Amino acid sequence: MAVLLIIVALATGLRSWGLLSGELVWHPDERVMVVYPLNMLSGDLNPHIFSYPAFHFYSVAGVYGVQYLLQAAIGAGGGVAEWVAQCYLWAPETARDIARWVSVVYSVATVVAVGLLAGRLAAGVQVVSCWQALTSMAGLVAALLASVNVLLIRQAPLAATDPALAFWFVLAVLAALKLNRFEGLRQYLVAGAAVGVCAAIKYPGASVAAGVVAVHLLSGRRITDRRLWAAGAVSILVFLLLSPYTLLEFSKFREIFLFELNNAGEGRWGLRYGPFHQLTETLRHAAGLLAWLGWFVVCGWTVWKRPTLQLVVLAATLTGYAAVCWGNVVFARYVLPVVPLQLALLADGIVRGSRYLEISGRLSQRSAQVLICAVTTLLVVQPGYGAWHVARLQGSQDTRSAARDWVERHVPPGSTLCNFGGWAGDTQLNTFEHLWWRFTRYTRAFGERNLEHLTERGFDRDSPYYFYAVGTITEDQAKGSIPLIHARECSHVILHEHPLPYSQIDTLLRQRLKEEARQVATFDPGHVQASTFDPMDAYYIPLAGWAVSTAGPRIEVWDVDNHRSQVNAQSATSLLSRVLSMGAETKAHKGELQAARIDLARARAMEPHNIHALEVLAGMERDIGDLQAAASIYLEIVKLSEDSRAMEGLALLRVQQGNHVRAIHWYKRARRLRPRDASLLNNLAASYRATGHADTSRQLWQEALALQENYADAHFNLGTSLYLDRDPVQALPHLLRAVELSPDSTKYYRNAAAAHRAAGLPRQAISLWEGAVRLDTLNADTYFNVAHTYQYDLQDPESALGHWEKARELAPADAGVIMHGAQAMLNLGRTEEAVTWLQMFIRRNPGHARHGDMQTALNKIEAAQ
Repeated sequence: MAVLLIIVALATGLRSWGLLSGELVWHPDERVMVVYPLNMLSGDLNPHIFSYPAFHFYSVAGVYGVQYLLQAAIGAGGGVAEWVAQCYLWAPETARDIARWVSVVYSVATVVAVGLLAGRLAAGVQVVSCWQALTSMAGLVAALLASVNVLLIRQAPLAATDPALAFWFVLAVLAALKLNRFEGLRQYLVAGAAVGVCAAIKYPGASVAAGVVAVHLLSGRRITDRRLWAAGAVSILVFLLLSPYTLLEFSKFREIFLFELNNAGEGRWGLRYGPFHQLTETLRHAAGLLAWLGWFVVCGWTVWKRPTLQLVVLAATLTGYAAVCWGNVVFARYVLPVVPLQLALLADGIVRGSRYLEISGRLSQRSAQVLICAVTTLLVVQPGYGAWHVARLQGSQDTRSAARDWVERHVPPGSTLCNFGGWAGDTQLNTFEHLWWRFTRYTRAFGERNLEHLTERGFDRDSPYYFYAVGTITEDQAKGSIPLIHARECSHVILHEHPLPYSQIDTLLRQRLKEEARQVATFDPGHVQASTFDPMDAYYIPLAGWAVSTAGPRIEVWDVDNHRSQVNAQSATSLLSRVLSMGAETKAHKGELQAARIDLARARAMEPHNIHALEVLAGMERDIGDLQAAASIYLEIVKLSEDSRAMEGLALLRVQQGNHVRAIHWYKRARRLRPRDASLLNNLAASYRATGHADTSRQLWQEALALQENYADAHFNLGTSLYLDRDPVQALPHLLRAVELSPDSTKYYRNAAAAHRAAGLPRQAISLWEGAVRLDTLNADTYFNVAHTYQYDLQDPESALGHWEKARELAPADAGVIMHGAQAMLNLGRTEEAVTWLQMFIRRNPGHARHGDMQTALNKIEAAQ
C-alpha cells in the first residue's frame, strides 16, 4: 500500500510540476484543445473540426462546465457567455490549464492502469482482484516504470488527446484480457465499448480492436462467432454516440479524414523517418536503453512461448504502433498509447524471469524479490534521470517567457515588433493578432450582438499588447525580411533559432540587421545541439540529452534605430476596437464590404480615433473608386498622427489621379519616417521619372538597391529607365537580375528581351521572349517580337514563320502581323500562302485603316507574278 502511494505521488509530482510552477508556455496544438471545448458551452455540440473525434472535446467541455458552475455558486462570475469570453480573450491560460489538468489526471491514472495490466499478466489464469493485481510485484514494477517514463511525463501537462488515449488504450486491453476467462456476451460488449471510446478520442485508437480479436482467436473461438461481431457493432455504436457529427456531417468528416491521411503520408519539413523511427528512437529514449532492450527480450520470449495474455498485449502493441507509424508524420506523442503496453510486458517479464529462477531452485524467494528490486532499480535510473530533467525544464522559465518579461519591461505597449524565426517558436506576448484570432472564434460561436460584457471584466491592465509583423499573410517572410522591418516600422526585432525546423533564421539576416539595429538582449537555452528533440514537433523539451539549462529556442532582441516605439491605448475598449477594425479589414479583402463597414462603425464608436479603422475605410473607398473620399480620410489620419502609411496612401491616390507632383510631396513626407524603406524609394523614383526627372529617379533606384540589393522591382524599373534613355548595355544587368529574382513575371522577360535586342544581342533577346511565352502563351505581342527578331535581325524567316502564324492566330486583325508574316513567306518562296494571308485580311476587315496598304501589297505581288 505504502509503496503504491509513493509511486503515485512520484508520478503526480513529476507530471504536475510544470503546471504548479506556472512556467510551461503554450504548445501550438493546445489552442485547438482549448478553443473547441469552450465553443461547446454555447450549446452547439458540433465541433466543426474533424482532425480529431469529438469525445475529448466533450470531456473537456464538461470540465469547463463544472468549473463555471463552481464559480457561479460562489457568485464569482456572470453568465456562461461572459465566463467564456474571459477565458477566450483576457485569461486564455485559465481554460488552457484546466484542459492541462485533465491530461495530468489521465496520465497519473495511466500509471495505475499500467500496474493493473502488469498484475493481470503476471497472474495468468489465476483469478485476482484489481487491488491484488495492482499491489503485486509486477504491478508495482510496471507502475514505477510508468511513473518515470520520459515520454509519459513530457506529454502529461499538455492539453491534448494523447494522455487520454493512452489511459483508455490500457483499459481496452484489460477488457480484452477478461475475454480469456469469461465468454459471456456482456464481457464482449464491454470490450467493444472500450474500443469505441478509444476511437472516439483519436482515430488510431480503433487499432486496439486487434486485442479483442487476438484473445478471441487464441481462446479457440471462431471468427464467425456472433459475440465477436456484436463487440464490433458496439464499438462502432459507441464511437458514433461519442463523436456523432462524424456521421451527421459525413461529407466534411470524410474530406478532413482523407486530408489527414494524405498529410501523414507526405511527411513534414521534408523529413521522412519511416515506420521504425518511433521504435528505435522514441521508445528507446522514453524507457531508457536497458528497459528498451529488456522489452525486446520479453517480446521474443512471448513469441517463443506464446502465452495467451502476453500475445494479446503484443498484438495490441503491434497494431497500435502500425496505426500511428505507417506514414511519414511521426510525432513522438503519437506512440504514447503503446508505451503503457511496453512497460506492462516488461514488468511481467522481469517478474516471470525471477519466478523461473525461484521455481528452478536457483534462487530463494527472498533472493528473487531482491533481484526484481535490483533489476527494476537499474532500469529506472536512466529514465528517472531524464524524468527529473523533463520536470525541471517544464517548471523552469522558458527562454520565451524570459524574453516576454524583458519586452514587457522595456518596450512600450502598442509597439510593432518583427518576429522572425517561425510562428510556433515566437515569444508569447499578448498581441493584437492573437486577440483578433480569439475574438473571431468567440463571436462565431456566441454571436456579436452584445459586446459590453467583453470590455472591462477580467481585463488585466498590467499585461501590455503588441503588434507582430509576421502573421498568416507575411508567413513567407518568417525567416527574416529587412523590407518588412521598414514597411511595418518595427521598433524591435525578435529572432529565435533552434535545431528544430520551427525556429529558423536566414543566414544573412544578422549581417544586414547590424546595419539597421543594435542587439539589446539575448536569452540562451544552453547546448541544444547536445540534446535530442522530437524533430516533428514544435516542443522544445528534449527526449534525451540534458545539456540545455532551460527550454525554448535561442532568442535575440534588437532595437531598430530608425523606428520609434508607438504607444497605443491599452484599455479593453481600445483593444476590442482594434480587433473589430482588423476583422473589417479581413472582410473587406473577401469582398464583404457591408459587413466590413458595420465593424468599422462599431470600432469607431468604441474608439473614435482608431487610426487603423480609418486606414481600412480609406482603402475600401479607394478600391471602389471614390478617390476623393479616400483622400479625405487619409488627410484626417495625418492630422491625428504622423502616420507614414496614410501618407503613402495619399501618394498612391495622387499617382492614380496622374498628379505625380503631389505624389512626390507625400512620398517624401513618408520617407522622413521610413528613411530606409526601399519600397518608398522605388515608388518615389517612379513619380520623379513620370515628371521628367530621369536623373533623380535613377539615383533613387540606386539608393533603393543599396538598401535592398535583391529588390526585383527596383532592378526592373532602373533597367527599364536606362533602356528607354538609350543606354541598353547598362540596363542589361538590372533587367536580368529582375528576371532572376522574379522568374514568374512576363513583363520582366519582355523588357529584358527588348533591351538585349537594342544592345545588338538578338539571340539572347529571343531566349528571353521565349521565357515570356512559357509564362503567357496567349500574348500576341511576344510572338510578334520573337518573329520580328528572327526575320530581320537574324535573317531567318523560316524560324520566324511559326511565330507569325501563332501571332496571327491570336490577333487576326493585326495588320503588322499579316504584312510581316506575308513577307516571311515571300522570302521563303511561298507566294501563294502570302497571297492567301493578305486576301483573307482584306475580306475580313473591309474598314481597317490599313486596308489600302494590304490591297497595294497584294497588287504588287500579283503584278510580279
